[in-house]
Amino acid sequence: MPSDGRLPLKERIIRLLKSRGYRVRPDVTMEGRSGRAHTIHAYAEYRAPLHTSRIAVMCLDRREPVGADEVYEFTQILDDLELDKGVLATASWFTPEAMEVAGKRVLLWDGPKVEELTRDLPRAGVYPHELRIYHLPPRLRLTRAVERIQGLLRRPLVGKKEKLASRVALIYLPVYEFSVRSLEGFAAVDALTGDLLIFREGEVQRLVLPEDLTDTELTVLSGLRAGPALIEDLAASLGLDFDTVDATVRTLAGRKLVDDSEVERVSLGFSPPKVDGSISLLRVGAKRGRPRERLLEPRMSVGEAALRLELLLGVEATGPRMIFLPHYYAVAERDGARRVVAVDGIFGREAQRAEEVIQRLISS
Repeated sequence: MPSDGRLPLKERIIRLLKSRGYRVRPDVTMEGRSGRAHTIHAYAEYRAPLHTSRIAVMCLDRREPVGADEVYEFTQILDDLELDKGVLATASWFTPEAMEVAGKRVLLWDGPKVEELTRDLPRAGVYPHELRIYHLPPRLRLTRAVERIQGLLRRPLVGKKEKLASRVALIYLPVYEFSVRSLEGFAAVDALTGDLLIFREGEVQRLVLPEDLTDTELTVLSGLRAGPALIEDLAASLGLDFDTVDATVRTLAGRKLVDDSEVERVSLGFSPPKVDGSISLLRVGAKRGRPRERLLEPRMSVGEAALRLELLLGVEATGPRMIFLPHYYAVAERDGARRVVAVDGIFGREAQRAEEVIQRLISS
């Protein structure tokens, strides 16, 4: 262990990957397609519904800089093992020649980068079982919530108005909030739906982003953030085969999420929302721990939430914490048809996403 009391470099990187939802095995020997055996410091997997991302990790805990030869040798190992990406971490720094050799497939983490990524690990506990948990007590009184929900009941031109078929109840919904240092702001991921949220101008805003994306679609979209590219170049930079990227681009083009042309040069078809200037939900007045009232447990891990944020916005999500947000809801009824009506417990605005989530919960 280093003299300053920190964990060794390899252990810090392994714990970082585990905190992001990866399954990690240290000191693995794997046989490549050439028949040669390669020993790597860690092998990490992230399992999505339609794809498993496989990553090799090498850690060089030393003071001397890392040169192009070592980076090139690492890329050769990735090729032989047919892995998606590699992480080469060092306590020192990389030479300019080494950075040129790496390309997009190898992530180079030098001393300052490692420090930035892992600075919260010993203190904040970003592992799922040690995740900092908060809840926001409702600022909206129950009587005001009842009035607000009554105001949301539908009144048709003819016929009966909806009426409440249940009492107004309080429930807490979970989100993961992250610091986004590169944009000097904060962003959250709804732990039930995967939607991205920001807190700005006195309200929780739901970012306008494409929904129901597969892991491969997310990867292709993230690869296009740098600008227009030929499909074959995009496939090479992402470590995917041409046919997979080509089919994915065609699907995304059909959904108007990318723009393509006859020469197969593609670019993003939507503008990622701005996060800078957003503030932390904790500013509202959070309390440590879970609420005593009814709450819904998250459906995605903190690692999955961080990955979604990083892929869609092209940022690094750090310092995660779970925050339970209060919502009031009731069941409205008219002519035998029922639906959920909900408002957020902080600002009193209609919460359509909460309505959908609670509706599914009641119906199941």
